[in-house]
Amino acid sequence: MTAPPPPRDRFLATAALYTALVVLVFAHQLFPELGARGVLADEEVLAAELRATDETPWGLGLVEPYCYRPLFRALVLGAWAALGGVPEAFYGVFVTLSALSLLGAAWALDALLRALGFEPRDASAGVALFLLGFPVLFAYDVPIHTREDLLGYALIALTLLFVARDRPVEVALLGAVGAAVRETCLLGVLPFALVSKRPWRERLAVYAPGALAWLAVRLAQAPPGGPDYDYVGVSTRPLLERPGEAALYLFAAFGALWVAAALRLFADPRPPRHPLLSRRVVLAALAAVAATGWTMGMVREARITYVLFPFVVPLALDLLTAPRAARLARTRAAWAAGLVVLALGAAGLAWLAADAEDRVPALRQVIGDEFHPGVLQVLEVPEEDGTVRLLEEPVFASFGNGPHVLLHLAASAFLLAGWRATRDPGP
Repeated sequence: MTAPPPPRDRFLATAALYTALVVLVFAHQLFPELGARGVLADEEVLAAELRATDETPWGLGLVEPYCYRPLFRALVLGAWAALGGVPEAFYGVFVTLSALSLLGAAWALDALLRALGFEPRDASAGVALFLLGFPVLFAYDVPIHTREDLLGYALIALTLLFVARDRPVEVALLGAVGAAVRETCLLGVLPFALVSKRPWRERLAVYAPGALAWLAVRLAQAPPGGPDYDYVGVSTRPLLERPGEAALYLFAAFGALWVAAALRLFADPRPPRHPLLSRRVVLAALAAVAATGWTMGMVREARITYVLFPFVVPLALDLLTAPRAARLARTRAAWAAGLVVLALGAAGLAWLAADAEDRVPALRQVIGDEFHPGVLQVLEVPEEDGTVRLLEEPVFASFGNGPHVLLHLAASAFLLAGWRATRDPGP
């Protein structure tokens, strides 16, 4: 048996892997030729929102108060002011700090996975699954330019790390900080009472700082004269108007990891690896995300659904690293199902490409306008001077959307067919 590498060598290898994956994520956003359509490809576009009004930097953040929380807004405006409002300088700093936030999220998830009992190698695989997820790869492809999500992911994973370690003071403090970055960060505090072994008074006290911070944020950002932001309408109307697109983005958030996690949670008889991955905790987290409108209704906001990554990724990883997974990978039925779905999907994309001018718009009637099927379609956009500009894509979508979902559909078919084929014990 090969001895494990020394801790220092393991750290260096892990750091190199996570850094390379973060560079890959941002290269996808920085260079349009790689297929992304994120705002990071142009410093002027990134800075446009900050200069939306002449009187107040980032005026849109005041018009739409629930889009941006005060701590992240203060960090962005502080950097903008310190750099003299120069788009090129701000662009470099924003991209660097965003990359560091994502790298921090990777290391926080690594620590969480190891606290849940995963071996270091398996923890690294789980972090790779997180970094290659749809909402990370396409993080800047929807029209919210200054994204706090990557910092939010880091805070959620870090908070849950202290939940797993039963550290109430750290959980409470991180809850208060997280609420000022994004309310979804409070998901990290949610499971504490269900996981902790401390007296109930201590368990419940942990929620007070986060609740007070959430209330303070809402009061501080409420427009004069009462709220004018239809949160319920904005969250539910797109789902009702474009259910196909909503379903695609919901599936895309985790893709095949949804399937693997569900199999581990409901079909695998093994006890949970850690109380944080118990059925009642995971279902409580899922209910909180669904019931508060963090998911589904916003249609393109797969990034918000992705706050569930500290539950979905470990559950999927636990299934994929189990002995049964090795048997599943040797099953002909699994490979046949995956390849059939992949072939049918590729044929469908080829059929769309053969007459993209007519067929892609027809498809958009069903799935919605924003999801890109991965087929080039040239749109004619009239300009004010009477000329016509050719646009080879919807404004906020990437050509990789469709192929990414197709790969995950094929992987889902592979898992389901393989799980069924390995129901009986085998070698």
